[in-house]
Amino acid sequence: FRADAERAAAMGVALWPRIPDRALLWGPAPIDWCEENRPASNPLGVQEWHNTLTNLAYVIVGVALAYQSRRARLPCSHRLIFIGFCLACVATGVTSMWFHASLVYAAQKADEFSENAAVICLCHLAAPASTEARAIAAASAHALLLGCAVLAIPELFCEVHLLLAVLVGFARIAMRLRELPAAYRAERDALSRIFARSAALAAAGFACWLVDMLWCTPLIRRLLLHAYAWHILTALSLHEGGRGSLALAALRLHVAERAIKRRRS
Repeated sequence: FRADAERAAAMGVALWPRIPDRALLWGPAPIDWCEENRPASNPLGVQEWHNTLTNLAYVIVGVALAYQSRRARLPCSHRLIFIGFCLACVATGVTSMWFHASLVYAAQKADEFSENAAVICLCHLAAPASTEARAIAAASAHALLLGCAVLAIPELFCEVHLLLAVLVGFARIAMRLRELPAAYRAERDALSRIFARSAALAAAGFACWLVDMLWCTPLIRRLLLHAYAWHILTALSLHEGGRGSLALAALRLHVAERAIKRRRS
């Protein structure tokens, strides 16, 4: 966030609280990464070649999870939210490619919205049981607020919101796992391992993101941590989190249906 503020001050603009004007929105992004910008030598005039190319991982994850969800039995609200998650993963890949290829501020904001949208979809998939309409309304309202705030309050609605959404999402997942009946202990343990892998991958990716952002030495620049650690590890984390959330939603529906049958018999 400090880099955003410093670069913005150097350009003579204020990022908070205001909607960016045309000059700021389509001007240079107030943030850059450790990979050297080489538009003259990179293919297609791309600014950051490795940071651009590795975003294909998010697109692959979104498409793969959408394919895996075809036959899953889910409540209508969970299916819609999961489709939103898959689309957000693909959008994260596409908009992050745009951002790293151009380093334009509008592309940065599109990237930040997409990655936050993917996380809030997982967060709402693990929400307590509610009516279909309420679940969809909550996720939609959150996404609408996010879309406005990413532009108007970037200091809060990028990394800060992303981190809080991740923490709330994992806390909700832990609660939903604890709510499963004792008869489903094997399934609960298997899902716990999937979500633990997702959390570990996300933490490792975030650590590499921090190193690349804060300590851009010649050695760190050669390691290309943002491209081959942050992008790849967080894409794998989203895959594990999405796969686990899909299985957990289907299992919650199965448990609810069995409980209804027992009450009726």
